[in-house]
Amino acid sequence: MTKVLVSIVLVSILGFVGITYVALESGGVVEVETWNSEESNPRMTHIWFVRGTDKILLEAGHPENPWVKDLSSSDTIKIRGNGIDGEYRFKLVDDQSAHSEIRELMHKKYGWRDSWISCIFDVDKSMLVEISPT
Repeated sequence: MTKVLVSIVLVSILGFVGITYVALESGGVVEVETWNSEESNPRMTHIWFVRGTDKILLEAGHPENPWVKDLSSSDTIKIRGNGIDGEYRFKLVDDQSAHSEIRELMHKKYGWRDSWISCIFDVDKSMLVEISPT
């Protein structure tokens, strides 16, 4: 009986981790490089992105995320992947309409993946990061 319960728990954990990994990494991801001022080196973070009407948008999922904190020590970020490689200026937009816009766009693009991740991570304080070429 104990082995069966342990097996069920392990399979459940592996399933949860697997689904989460697929949701986060299975496509539509770019690598963002920010400057980690605490350690004086670049920080690489995989982030979802969407294309707005005439701009590229990222979601800063939570203001305490390390890559979001890094934004305060730089004027630019580097992005790699999905045909948008380059160095960009950015503008962090922290208001309710921007939050609603990025949440809607993320859900339209990522569907069930966005729903899954939104259940796991608190996106109530997410902010829009608008990027433009340098």
